[in-house]
Amino acid sequence: MPDDSNHGAHAPNPAHRAAGRRSPLARAGRALAIFVALIALLLIALVVFVSTVNLNRFTPWINDRVSDALDRRFEIGGDLGVDWRRGDEGEGFWARVVPHPELRAGDLRIANTDWAIAEGRPARMVDVKELRLDLAPMALFAHTLRLRSLVVRGPSVDLRREQDRNNWTFKQDDDKQPSKWKVEVRSLEIDQGHFVYSDAPQKLDLAFDWQTVEPPRDGKYGLAFTLGGKFRDAPVKGEGELGRVLTLNQPGVRFPARATASVGKTRAEAEGIVENPLALSGIDFRLKVEAESMADLYALTGIVLPATSPFRTEGRLAGSLAPAEATWRYEDFTGQVGQSDIAGRLAYVSHAPRPRFEGEFRSKQLRLVDLGPLIGVKPNQAADKSATASGAPKHDQAGTPGKVLPRTKFDTSRWKTMDVDVKFTGAQVLNDASIPLADLKFHAVLDNGRLTIDPFDFGLAGGRVDAKVALDSAQSPLDAGMDLRATGLRLSRLFPEQELLRKSVGEINGAAAITSRGDSVGELLGNGDGELKFVTREGVLSKQLLELAGLNLGSVVVGQLFGDKTVPLHCALIDMNLNDGVARVRRAELATEPARIDITGQASFRDETLDLRVKPDATGLRIVSLRTPIDVKGTFANPDVSLDKGPLLARAAGAVALGLVAAPAAIIPLIVPGLEHQPNADCAQLLAAGSRPATAPDGSKAAVPRQKPH
Repeated sequence: MPDDSNHGAHAPNPAHRAAGRRSPLARAGRALAIFVALIALLLIALVVFVSTVNLNRFTPWINDRVSDALDRRFEIGGDLGVDWRRGDEGEGFWARVVPHPELRAGDLRIANTDWAIAEGRPARMVDVKELRLDLAPMALFAHTLRLRSLVVRGPSVDLRREQDRNNWTFKQDDDKQPSKWKVEVRSLEIDQGHFVYSDAPQKLDLAFDWQTVEPPRDGKYGLAFTLGGKFRDAPVKGEGELGRVLTLNQPGVRFPARATASVGKTRAEAEGIVENPLALSGIDFRLKVEAESMADLYALTGIVLPATSPFRTEGRLAGSLAPAEATWRYEDFTGQVGQSDIAGRLAYVSHAPRPRFEGEFRSKQLRLVDLGPLIGVKPNQAADKSATASGAPKHDQAGTPGKVLPRTKFDTSRWKTMDVDVKFTGAQVLNDASIPLADLKFHAVLDNGRLTIDPFDFGLAGGRVDAKVALDSAQSPLDAGMDLRATGLRLSRLFPEQELLRKSVGEINGAAAITSRGDSVGELLGNGDGELKFVTREGVLSKQLLELAGLNLGSVVVGQLFGDKTVPLHCALIDMNLNDGVARVRRAELATEPARIDITGQASFRDETLDLRVKPDATGLRIVSLRTPIDVKGTFANPDVSLDKGPLLARAAGAVALGLVAAPAAIIPLIVPGLEHQPNADCAQLLAAGSRPATAPDGSKAAVPRQKPH
């Protein structure tokens, strides 16, 4: 009989058979569960340890380690502790379930540099009353120090920059390998504090103070700030409001801001939002600006703008302030420059090799006096004009006695700091006289220091002036080329207040071509090469008329020739060649009712001297002065016009030559336009000379401005 006991002893255990049949996946799941349990136990142990241990025991060790890393004394002078909290609604599942630590430290200090302290700066560069860091522990496994929030309370910061150093750059170990760790700050909250910034090279000293607003104003502004200081001896003042919590990790966040600030007499107001504040990738503000001159904005913005009368403007500022390539647009702006209205759009892009500024301006009514500094006219020059009208000599803008032509140097120091492309359209342009300009259009391009204005066109006295200008600051002195054409300028509209000309059908046509080198108007004319031609037909000539027109020298000559009479002017031709600053008369004739007048000689813009002769041809008349040549000599400031020897005539011819050659409109031409039909047959031969192409000094046709040889 079999032994049942032995048989039972060798029977397999069902539990062992089940274990042997367990799959690898089940065994891996069991191992994972054990691992998670161990991690949970470690986390619990860590929480218990951190919650029960006094972290202030580690403060000296932390202070020493951070001080060594910064090479600057660091100190936690207050309490160091930790609080545990769960995530808010809207955060992830684990953030809401697993508590995470919020570290807090009180009275943090970072010492200032020795050289800053020696210059009288505070002993501490940074002083913070309390710092709270809401840490995401799970991110540590990915070598990321992720701060859900960073709260800074009562910070006081003092920053100082000099030409070759600053106090916020800490010790760097060149041999140290780049850290694998990265830092993410998702939100930043700053309570009331104080911030000081001093920049010696820029002569800038600013102090910011801000405080928390409870409850937030308008539901969005939680911080209010004020600022004060100096910028290049100009007082700086400002105030504004910001959002209290700055969310940094959401690209679509809209951080509100409002500010009002003034630097000297420049004032700005802005209100809007900043998108993605960490990268400054989006701004959208309503901006108002007021200043004594547009040029005053260069020191604040780095944008080259012309000098103007006081201005104000309002528009929408949008774009990006990202350091790699800042771009912004000032759209749909309106404003005033002096008493002139302006509107349009602007755009700015900061990129290599130079930033670029583009704009389109328009104006319904523009007064040239409001652009006085831009076109070289100063407010006190109205008095200069009165002095000139009375025949008194005046000083030039640079204060050189006995000179008439401006010697003030052009300021081209900023021409290579940026490129510019600006267009302007003006429906009506008013000058200081009673003759308005109409339909002004110009397109100015500044490219690597070379300024081109093409076209520069405007309507004048029923006619049109078309011009173009090229100035190159790459050369020293400045290279310049100018081109002008005047068509159909009606005498009756040039002198609307003169009864003698109201019914006149006469007109002026002309053209000029000049190339030169120089750093002022006087130097450009003194070195100029080129020519000019002007033709007038069907007008009148009188001493009174020239006096009212401001041509005092001309009035002296005409008075010598005709007395106080008004004589009909059938036609006049001025044809002059300019060579190295000396304007030589090739042909200058006036056909009047009583006489035909020839002008010969030259006028030197280089030394501002006159050597002209006015010779009347009136053998059939019994007027002694019309049979005697008149010499015009002396200087532009003190001309001498006399019979025979010429002092009186020098003034007249000089006034005509100076008025026509040195006029702002005298720029490059080809053929004198408007001469297709001549109603006066007696003038046809004289005017035929004016219809030929203008030629350059070498005899070639001056089709375009030519650069003067270096």
